[in-house]
Amino acid sequence: EAVQPQLLVQHKLSKDAAYRAAYAGKLCAVSHRWEHPTAPDSAGSQLAAIVDYLLANEEGTLVWYDYWCMPQGERSAADTVLFKWMLGSVNMLYLGSTVLVQLDRSYLQRFWTQFEYILANRFITADGFQFSPERSSAVGIQSLKGSGASQAQALSDKWAHVSTEDAVDMLGQPDVTVTNESDKEGQLPKIKALDATVQGAFEAIAQGGTPAHPVVSIVDTEYLDH
Repeated sequence: EAVQPQLLVQHKLSKDAAYRAAYAGKLCAVSHRWEHPTAPDSAGSQLAAIVDYLLANEEGTLVWYDYWCMPQGERSAADTVLFKWMLGSVNMLYLGSTVLVQLDRSYLQRFWTQFEYILANRFITADGFQFSPERSSAVGIQSLKGSGASQAQALSDKWAHVSTEDAVDMLGQPDVTVTNESDKEGQLPKIKALDATVQGAFEAIAQGGTPAHPVVSIVDTEYLDH
């Protein structure tokens, strides 16, 4: 942000719009693994894949990539509060936007990537979550091993018809890795509650209700040099 502050913009996202996947085609949220706890994309291969995807699909100009859009490194007290608040609202992005899934072998082993994939492949009904792959696009990154079509199929096979309760149990297993164990503790109860929450939201939307509006920072690619 310090180098090109005009790239980062804030948008107010409504929960009811996210529940209806209203940001699909306008906002692209990227689901990826971090290569290192402090550097997700040291070679720039993830960035290259994002650019290729946007040019090929014309999915609007807004991109959410956690390393770009959340406070990183040594955070001030204010940035820490903002980071934790954004972490608690990030599920709305993956539930309501187009999602670019950047695959490698580790994707199927990590907590955050699979959590994001589950949300990206669900839509809500009066009965809760149902499976739908329409908002997500899984792409392999050529420079990474294990990033082909077989990985995409394995990911779909693993999560396509898993209930919310079973998903919570599977993500909570010790072999599902996460850098900060507190992330599991904070997010897993949300997944369990979200099924009931979205049912309530579905009813509220039908009755003209307006849930709260989380604010998130997003990269506006209109300002990127071509």
